[in-house]
Amino acid sequence: VESGIDSAAPWALSDAVADSAFLDSPASADYELTITSFAADGVAGDPLTLVFAVVDEPFNPVTQPVALTDETGTNVLKLKLLASMPTDDDPRGVFLSRRLRINCIIPGFDDDVYVCMESLGIIRRVDATSGAISDWFDVYAAINATTDRQLDNLATFPHSGLRGMAFHDDFLTNGLFYTSHLETRPSETGLPYVGDDIADAVADSVIAEWRYDSGAVDAASYRPLLRIAMPTFPEEDVAYENAIKQIAMHDGDLYVSVGDGAIETVDLLGGRGNNALGKVLRITPDGATAYEYSIPADNPFVDDDSYPDEAFAVGFRNPHTICFTSAGEAIVSDIGRDNAEEVNMLVSGGDYGWNEREGTFVHNANGGGLLVGVGLELPANDTGFTYPVAQFGHEGGKQGAGYQVTLSQSVAGGFPVETDSELAGRYYYGDFPEKGPIYYSYLDDMRAAVTDSDPDTLTQATTYLARIEYYDADDTLVLETIHFRDVVNYEAAKKGLSEQTRNDMRFGLGPDGQLLISSKRDGNIYLVLNSIAASSPSYNLTVEAVTLVNGDSGASIETISNDTVLYKSTNGIHFDALPEAGIDVVATVEPDAASVHFSLMNTESGAVESG
Repeated sequence: VESGIDSAAPWALSDAVADSAFLDSPASADYELTITSFAADGVAGDPLTLVFAVVDEPFNPVTQPVALTDETGTNVLKLKLLASMPTDDDPRGVFLSRRLRINCIIPGFDDDVYVCMESLGIIRRVDATSGAISDWFDVYAAINATTDRQLDNLATFPHSGLRGMAFHDDFLTNGLFYTSHLETRPSETGLPYVGDDIADAVADSVIAEWRYDSGAVDAASYRPLLRIAMPTFPEEDVAYENAIKQIAMHDGDLYVSVGDGAIETVDLLGGRGNNALGKVLRITPDGATAYEYSIPADNPFVDDDSYPDEAFAVGFRNPHTICFTSAGEAIVSDIGRDNAEEVNMLVSGGDYGWNEREGTFVHNANGGGLLVGVGLELPANDTGFTYPVAQFGHEGGKQGAGYQVTLSQSVAGGFPVETDSELAGRYYYGDFPEKGPIYYSYLDDMRAAVTDSDPDTLTQATTYLARIEYYDADDTLVLETIHFRDVVNYEAAKKGLSEQTRNDMRFGLGPDGQLLISSKRDGNIYLVLNSIAASSPSYNLTVEAVTLVNGDSGASIETISNDTVLYKSTNGIHFDALPEAGIDVVATVEPDAASVHFSLMNTESGAVESG
């Protein structure tokens, strides 16, 4: 179509791409469009009159991933500053903006959260109530002291430094935890890599185990578990997809999300090659020596020559974050290239499609440049892939008919809110490059999504847009916005930082399940006030006497008297209504089981309050 459309008229022709032309219109009523001149293969045709009718179609989140209306009155996030990283701490010549880069926030087994400072290479402990900050472990110094390598905290910026951490499920007894970080290339050869070593790699992405003992982390306890060579390409124009992204521990297994190696892997199978790239890996870190771990027997690709035994799910581009619900479901966000940002429920053996699929679209590698490529419709007989439970589109993308474009580019995966609060039952996520809209979907809708069927029967959870209210230290509302970047700039000015063009949000979870949001730009951690449980005070129980009882005979085995404190686990142990009277903690050892079962009993009534 070259003529017959006046660009100043209500109808305007937008770019013709591949086999489609897009007509943009501000129409809110029925229209007729007459094309007075056109040609097909050089042969002129008669004038055409196209009749366009405005219809009220049912909302379909697969083709319109962002809800068209807000959930008025229920979509507000109430934010307040919890902690602010210091600006005067410069232990190793890292300039201010990089000293503030927070890469992950996870709860511990106490009342604190643990924060990975990316470029500094330091894990900090933040009191989840007061916001008090202290240095907990210097990963950078420990690697330098115990190996011939260094934490690569600047050379490969922005995908360098300390990436993430996870506590072992039994941290309170074994003191073990794990870090994900970038290391400079080792001098020794023959080290075991997941996937091939790459001669021209600039750094290695590493998972290491550490031990906390006697009130401090033993720097000499460094035990490397996984090593992945980080590929680079001479024409690389996206540097965010290389490294191990995040790690999470669940039921004794360590889950590791790995980027696909950058834009060029469109030609190298993306996340579906026989290597670690573009996958979620799962291992059991039960060894004692370097690179010693087990492969879970039910890992889906064991003995499959197409993928490494460590692979749990494949076909990711940039599985940026991974978290677990209290029910044990893993949620993985995956950053797209051209059109779609994904939220996925992790399925053992799932193929999430990259580089053939992006969201619920066929990825067209030749359809355009980064962020503006063309997403093609799925074929009618499409099978074999696992599709997102929620997704949203890119600013400026050419998604095709019916796909709503949002002001977004890269998903920042979050956490579910499972507290007794007004936000309970939602999974929060957002967009981190620029303005920073924050989204949410309902967990029940995500669980109900049909993700492995033919295109006509795929379903997704609706993505809702959250509104932000920001409160100062006096609980005064000072800012209302839909962009997290506005909050970042409000606080950045107080640190002498220039106005930020990016928001670089990261989500975290507090020890009682409260939602936290941080920014790499201002070094702040923000508490979501209305994610705090409405009426669940926090209890730390000091055990003065524990009697072990045989579950069959009832005979007393042993009485232990000490000052052990029972903390909540990572997923939370919730005591809804502890009695005012005294409490006995009774531990029963089952005769043929390895576990110890605790229950709380009201010493006056004898009633068991929680188990």
